[in-house]
Amino acid sequence: MRDAGSLIGNPRPVSRAPYPAPRIPYPVSRTPYPVPRIPYPVSRTPMSTWIRIAAAADCPPGEAREFLVEDRIIALFHAGGGFYALDGICPHQGGPLGRGSVQGCVVTCPWHGWQFDVTTGQHQANRVLKQPSYPVKVEGPDVFVAVDG
Repeated sequence: MRDAGSLIGNPRPVSRAPYPAPRIPYPVSRTPYPVPRIPYPVSRTPMSTWIRIAAAADCPPGEAREFLVEDRIIALFHAGGGFYALDGICPHQGGPLGRGSVQGCVVTCPWHGWQFDVTTGQHQANRVLKQPSYPVKVEGPDVFVAVDG
């Protein structure tokens, strides 16, 4: 069907409302297995909130664990003599980095083998890719991670 503008030689598009995007109910946890929930913040700073995510003994050297902190999954690594935290979801296809194998300071995603340096979040094969990282501090037996509010 033509609109009035095209009948007099002035073609103009008919404005139609775009179809609404489908609503997909995403679960809080993006993993098919249970992830431990972390209680709310312990202390606040102007920029970040420090949240206790584990006891230092819960993550032995050379291993990784994953935790649900507020609305995000964080992978905690004990490597290279310290603790490091990265976003726990691999950017490739959503694999669980906290369940990957750790060799030195490199974690390998268990789904498709993508590798990241746990100290910086840098992808090992593509320097353009960098996994988001979080500041970590250890106070006594507890490990804290800073997340933006």
